[in-house]
Amino acid sequence: MPGKRASIVGGVVTGLRSRGLLLPAVDFEGSSQLPRVLFTGEVLARDGCVVASAQAERDGDKLTLEELADAGQLRQASVDEDGVREALLRHGEANPVLIARRGSRFEVSVAAADRGRADELAEELANRIRVEREATDTRVSIAFWSGSGDGFPGPPEPRWRRLHLPRFATIEDNYRRQVRDQLAELFSWRSGAGMPGRLALWHGPPGTGKTWALRALGREWNEWCDLHYVTDPERLLGGDTGYMLSVLASRSEPRDDELDDLLSEGSAGREREDRWRLLVLEDAGEFLGMAAPAEVGRGFARLLNIADGLLGQGTKALILVTTNEPLGKLHPAALRPGRAMAALEFAPLRADEATAWLAKRGLDRRVDSPKTLAELHALLAGGQADGAAEVGRRRTLGFS
Repeated sequence: MPGKRASIVGGVVTGLRSRGLLLPAVDFEGSSQLPRVLFTGEVLARDGCVVASAQAERDGDKLTLEELADAGQLRQASVDEDGVREALLRHGEANPVLIARRGSRFEVSVAAADRGRADELAEELANRIRVEREATDTRVSIAFWSGSGDGFPGPPEPRWRRLHLPRFATIEDNYRRQVRDQLAELFSWRSGAGMPGRLALWHGPPGTGKTWALRALGREWNEWCDLHYVTDPERLLGGDTGYMLSVLASRSEPRDDELDDLLSEGSAGREREDRWRLLVLEDAGEFLGMAAPAEVGRGFARLLNIADGLLGQGTKALILVTTNEPLGKLHPAALRPGRAMAALEFAPLRADEATAWLAKRGLDRRVDSPKTLAELHALLAGGQADGAAEVGRRRTLGFS
């Protein structure tokens, strides 16, 4: 064949050359890999052809011929007891596609006239046959800090724990529509780099769901950000700067010996240097108020320096402060534009929302006034939120 040369020994193609292009030597196993041979022939027959590949995870699931119909027109396929092994397709009118099984995944290769189009098609077709599953281990690693000297005589070090945290979708009806939309927007971030500020302030009466929102935040941001929970914010803000620097500069992942399964399946990628950390100061509004003690006020100034000053420059640290205090009692410096990425007010559910919340959990009871989550759970548990008469129907306490 003019312009092409193939050396075939014992059914093995050891090399193919066309117009100065040498393809890597590949062993072919007879008819089962015929689609690969045909795909190679089509690539060699094209001038300026570019081949791009994408991986499609299927976790061992079989790929059937029927599923290939979405990827293109089937031209040749080899099938064994595990489903499709290789398949040659034609996407649209011109692009040859090779789908080949590689262990528990498939490799999708597409030939196109330019690299951009080849990459785009390969990823698009891989998405059509990809099977995604939730990680088997859905726990989230959280660092708990205490400045009491656990690391004595060295600097303080965190204790890591793995906790089951909820997806926001499972608890979003715990919040009023406005708060729900604000939380959804905050949870949608995939990096701290583009945020309008580094300090988040959550405030509202006790029992309105701030802690549950924090749990959901840890789950939704787990791919790129670690939660560092400060158990003693008064020490962090009122003590020496050594504790604060330890919290800022420590490892953002646990040591291998801290938890025996912390680096097991589902925890891959924790060593990445691009991970952010969220410093959580829960119920710490009194330390950010206008009437805070002088030594705490100095610590508050350092905290703000983490948000947008020299102390925080170069660190990938965000700060979340929750408080039961009204927003008006907080220091105005904390609310300065460009510093606070989110200032959310948590409020009790309105009467109609509270009634719907109870109905969703199996309690047919009309509510005539706004209720906090704590009050609604009291109703589910069997008692009235205002401490009056016992409710006849009992329900399990907790989120469904």
